[in-house]
Amino acid sequence: GGSPDYAAIAHAAEGGRFIVALPSTAARGTVSRIVPELMVPATVAGALVDVVVTEHGVADITGLNGTARADALRAIADPSFTESLL
Repeated sequence: GGSPDYAAIAHAAEGGRFIVALPSTAARGTVSRIVPELMVPATVAGALVDVVVTEHGVADITGLNGTARADALRAIADPSFTESLL
């Protein structure tokens, strides 16, 4: 816990941005952490996330619509999973 509070504080601060950094895969590389849809409710509302960082790059998703946001996130997913994210 605590991520929703950090997100709210980041957005309340002048020039604040909420950045999520995570490995692109889990379970020893067998599962993508970048997914086309969530199976459970998100801890932090998507609208509060500004930047997502993985070992494959940085996606600045601030203000992007659904399609552009998906494209940006797909670009930082593990290459072995990008086809399944189309």
